[in-house]
Amino acid sequence: MNKAWYREAGWLVGLTALAGVAASVILDVQAAREEASQWQKIDHRVLRWLELSEEEWRQYQSRRALIGKPLAEMTPYEVLGIYADNPEQRRRFARENARFMLDFYRRTMEFERLYREELTKLSSEKRP
Repeated sequence: MNKAWYREAGWLVGLTALAGVAASVILDVQAAREEASQWQKIDHRVLRWLELSEEEWRQYQSRRALIGKPLAEMTPYEVLGIYADNPEQRRRFARENARFMLDFYRRTMEFERLYREELTKLSSEKRP
């Protein structure tokens, strides 16, 4: 085989690798866009449960997207309260967050009580 064939084969391998990389980048960008669009879709059941308006949800999403990870770990009430336009809004979101966290705490404690009951039953059944 001559050198021209090796050069052409080299170009072909290089172009194939480049096409693979380009396809991978395009698919990654497409996946990221789809994930972002899924996140931005409004689930009206969540809005009713949180008692937020669509506008408040959009504000939460935009601030969460700008700031990133620290806000991802906060409730929507905390984010909206921190960035509230006035003291009345801030108080409302503080009250809603307190209500939300109290409900979460009560549910957690109830689950913990039931878990301990089941654990006690299982441990007594296993005894010889």
